[in-house]
Amino acid sequence: MDGATTICPNYGGWVIVNGFDYNIYKRYIDAVNAYKQRKDGSNKAEPIIIGKMTDEQFINALCDG
Repeated sequence: MDGATTICPNYGGWVIVNGFDYNIYKRYIDAVNAYKQRKDGSNKAEPIIIGKMTDEQFINALCDG
């Protein structure tokens, strides 16, 4: 990940905290794959999305500690 992007366990799955992704991914690797797809297209596997954050959840999607 780059310095502006973090993947956190949250909302029953994994979220990418970077200011533009509202998806909740099933597994950590799904979030990593989604990030790689957007960044440089290097991932071809389709990430599993289990939900979408609400605006309020998105604002509060921070990693603990």
